[in-house]
Amino acid sequence: MRRGCVASSIDTLGSLVLHEQVKGQYGGMRPSYLGSAIAATVYAGIVYGLVDSWKLALWLAAVYVQAGGRALLRRAYLRHAPRPQDAARWGRYALAGSTASGVLWGCMGLFLMVPGRFDYQAYAVLFIVAIGANSVFASASYLPAFYGFFYPATVPIILRLMADGGSIQQILGWSSVMYLPPMTIFAHFINRTIRDSHRLRFENLGLIEELKRQKNAADQANIAKSRFLAAASHDLRQPLHAIELFVKALHQQALPEAATGLLLYLERSVSAMRGLFDALLDISRLDAGVVEPEIRETALAPLLERIAQDARAMAEGRPVSVTLVATQAWVHTDAVLLAVVLSNLVANAVRYTPQGRVVLGCRRHGGELAVEVWDTGLGIPANRLDDIFQEYVQLGNPERDRSKGLGLGLAIVKRLCSLLGHRVEVQSWPGRGSRFRVLMPLSARRGAPEPAPLRPQPNEDGGGRLVVVIDDEGDIRNAMAALLTGWGFRPVVAGSAADAMALLAAEPLVPALLVSDYRLAGDSNGIDAINELRLQYNQDLPGILITGDTDPVRIAQAQASGLPVLHKPVQTERLRQLMFELASAG
Repeated sequence: MRRGCVASSIDTLGSLVLHEQVKGQYGGMRPSYLGSAIAATVYAGIVYGLVDSWKLALWLAAVYVQAGGRALLRRAYLRHAPRPQDAARWGRYALAGSTASGVLWGCMGLFLMVPGRFDYQAYAVLFIVAIGANSVFASASYLPAFYGFFYPATVPIILRLMADGGSIQQILGWSSVMYLPPMTIFAHFINRTIRDSHRLRFENLGLIEELKRQKNAADQANIAKSRFLAAASHDLRQPLHAIELFVKALHQQALPEAATGLLLYLERSVSAMRGLFDALLDISRLDAGVVEPEIRETALAPLLERIAQDARAMAEGRPVSVTLVATQAWVHTDAVLLAVVLSNLVANAVRYTPQGRVVLGCRRHGGELAVEVWDTGLGIPANRLDDIFQEYVQLGNPERDRSKGLGLGLAIVKRLCSLLGHRVEVQSWPGRGSRFRVLMPLSARRGAPEPAPLRPQPNEDGGGRLVVVIDDEGDIRNAMAALLTGWGFRPVVAGSAADAMALLAAEPLVPALLVSDYRLAGDSNGIDAINELRLQYNQDLPGILITGDTDPVRIAQAQASGLPVLHKPVQTERLRQLMFELASAG
């Protein structure tokens, strides 16, 4: 089958090249037949009265008819715009026209030579030579047409000179014979050049099309992968979200000491799973284009101290020390996104350093500041330095230990640095460690930042305020009901907006807050559900959208709704804080 495909592609390429050659033949046909008619007219004027007039008139008329026929043929070709599969047929038509013209000029050499007059015979040879040379340029793109004209036009006059002439005519005839090979070779050279140029062009076009096809296939595979991950992530986030809510609800209960210990282990496992899903979410949010940096002057000291503290907690119990080099530098960046970048770099350094040190610090680099992360870990081979920034690549985790993440951290670093306009660089020495650094614009401001005003803690009790929760997952509804009840709210849980309105029909209170999952049963979504309840009460009730989607399109739609968006599995502390803020404001 492969041979058949190769043969088919070669046949197709050959037909395309032939099509272009025939097109070139018709493109050069007009100067050919016009030049032939003009040359015949001039020659007739020169020999008029020296040869039989009826022969000359008949020959001249035939030349004019032949020129007119070729003009009509060219017009028909341009009008029909033949396809490549028709090239051979139109090539035969062109060959017939060229051969007819060549035969007529051959007849001139046989029947319209002025006998006994070498000067006029030399004129005839000159006309034939000129017409033959013109045919090289006019017909060389399609060799059959060249042969059809050139030899019928030139050979007869040479034979006539050799057969009937004296010694000087013999010399002229042999000289003309010597003219034939170089003109034929030249025609072949031009034809090969034209043919090769067409073939190269079509091969390049074929390569471009193949590259487009492969790119489209890769894009489709990437889209399919993203859809699969989005669907799988959503389906797995649902039970994980419910588990986390149940865990937090259990914390509000009086439990035996042994159960409390097991609950802490469960909470730690759920937290690790949330970290893996958050990495998927970060990639999806970047793909969706919903991450917009807010560049401003930022003090690095508190940001780096927070990252170092988290890294020390991560390294606890292992022979790895985390050192922070103090700084009072300020930079132009988005503090939140930069924290994600540096947290990923430091976490990677801690993970892949079995023992030794991780150092976090800064140094000037021209008008920029480089935040650097050094470690004494495993290091990275030089030929893999570019690979580590690709998604799901983990060089030191062949067993796919989930404690080492999914291999998305450095992919997120690369994308966020590109979004922020920062450069990320890496150097590594296998077996000795690595250095990552992020370069960003340095601010002229220096010194410790002003302490941020303390945010008032939310009221510990919801005060019995009515909160509507809409989610099509029964386990999540039950978990949310238990959790919100423990926070002092009065929850009304439903699977849809219609069910919620039915439950609220006899309720005298207006809901203080609406909380809805984004993806509901059927074609419903949380945005529409919240809007339906707002319309029911004719009030702009505060709302929260919760989603387990990582599909970039759905993330963008959720962000565009204007509602606060939380992603499953939701951090209950963040949910509680946001609920108290919105309920109190409402």
